[in-house]
Amino acid sequence: TAEFKPFVIFIKPPSLERLRETRKNSMIISSKDEKGSAKPFTEDDFQEMIRMAQVTESQYSHLFDKVIVNDDLSSAYSELKKVLDRLETEAFWVPVSWLHS
Repeated sequence: TAEFKPFVIFIKPPSLERLRETRKNSMIISSKDEKGSAKPFTEDDFQEMIRMAQVTESQYSHLFDKVIVNDDLSSAYSELKKVLDRLETEAFWVPVSWLHS
């Protein structure tokens, strides 16, 4: 809207091969099953992540101010932190009505 312009960051999954590697090597779980036990990611989970990211990007990329590929958690975090730090220190657009109290 004219009153509020968010800064939109899209965290994009890495390639399918890298997604498989990073999620399986780190033993990250996707959810819990009916019994509350940890459930590892399945191939369908990986395919769905990639598919949804492609859909999101194709429909909304014009709204993204920054895209960060989550290829490596530490690098993605550092890049996100840099962007957020920059937003705190650099001037950016705000509605003129915010400047008048």
